[in-house]
Amino acid sequence: MKCGAFGRLREVLPDLRGLVEEFPLHERFHGQLITALHHAGRRSEALQAYRTLYEILKRELGLEPSEDLQRLPWTRRRAHRGRRSPRRLNSTSCADS
Repeated sequence: MKCGAFGRLREVLPDLRGLVEEFPLHERFHGQLITALHHAGRRSEALQAYRTLYEILKRELGLEPSEDLQRLPWTRRRAHRGRRSPRRLNSTSCADS
C-alpha cells in the first residue's frame, strides 16, 4: 500500500468508527471498519471490531455476521490459522501533506 492510501485510511477510520457507533446494527459499516483496520495494519483492532459486531448481533438480534464477513480472511474463523499479518506501513515514512 502506498503512503497516500495509508493517509486516506487514517482519515476515514474516525468516520467509520462514528458510523458504527451511531448505527450499531448496520453490518456494512462494521465491515468497512474491519477492512480498513486490517489494511492499515491494525489486525488486532480489526479482530476486536469483528468480535464487537458478533456480540452486538448475537445479543440484539440472535444472529451471526453475514457469510460475507465470516469469509474475510482476517475474521475469527481464519484468524488463528497461522495466516501472516499484512505488512505494516511505517507512518513516519509518509510525509503528511
